[in-house]
Amino acid sequence: MAESTKINLDLDSLEREDVAGLPDVTEPYAVTFEGRRLEFADPSTLPYETLMLMDSHPSRFFRATLSDDDYAHFTKHSRKLVGYKLRALMTGYQTHYGVDELGNVVNSRR
Repeated sequence: MAESTKINLDLDSLEREDVAGLPDVTEPYAVTFEGRRLEFADPSTLPYETLMLMDSHPSRFFRATLSDDDYAHFTKHSRKLVGYKLRALMTGYQTHYGVDELGNVVNSRR
């Protein structure tokens, strides 16, 4: 049997703009928490393993998406982040960047 040389998707050259359904994001997702502005990284620039942590391990997700200074502030005050605020933060992040809790483009799961 001959080995196929066909390539269906070139991940090495794929850019965010080439992926159908992603919103055009020009501003980062930012929140205020305990008097400080926290800016979260764009999920399209993160390793997929990080996105998989959104729902199952939020603390590891925060470590991966916040700068060192923002993360230090966040952890110092994390006990003040009650459930409904965490839900609003995560829902806002997902909506802003057009992904669900598993890192899928919204409305793309089959």
